Amino acid sequence: MIKQAIEVYYNKINVNSDYCKGVDFSYVSKEIKQQFDRGKKLIKRAELTDITCFKDRFGIALPLEIERYINEYWHAWIYGYCNIAECIVLFSVLKREGDSVNEVIYYKNSLMDLSNRWSKIGNIYKYIPIGWLDNSGGFVLYDINTSKIYIEDVDANQEGTTSEYPIANSLEDLIMNLEIKRNQE
Repeated sequence: MIKQAIEVYYNKINVNSDYCKGVDFSYVSKEIKQQFDRGKKLIKRAELTDITCFKDRFGIALPLEIERYINEYWHAWIYGYCNIAECIVLFSVLKREGDSVNEVIYYKNSLMDLSNRWSKIGNIYKYIPIGWLDNSGGFVLYDINTSKIYIEDVDANQEGTTSEYPIANSLEDLIMNLEIKRNQE
């Protein structure tokens, strides 16, 4: 389950004091920020985000795994290394002060922003963007048909091209296997 994957990830980062070090969370709603200030990085959600706008905009239902990623917890970016040399960053789910719980998917680099950008260069009916590659800016993509995770092939001659092979078998698998720091070879 995605809930357990997120919990495992945050248990791993609790031993990593550099996680989100120096990030200004002053824009985050007061109730979430207070818990962050007390050292809590994962906050169970009471109100759920309505994700029907995704289907309204793109004509396809959001896969349950992504919906659960959004609605289980308030959390900052999930990032790390998994089967590629570049850092993978999955979008955060943090509500800003004064915003409704439904606005979180419209923020810059969140679900709707990434999906709108991807739909201009790639196939939104096959892949849904769930994040980006930290250095190149390429998309991290969820294959709607198989649930496998691919990355945009930024070295390809055409925008919107994906890697030949998946980097993970599911969003849950990706999160469970992310390493916070890259292993030196």
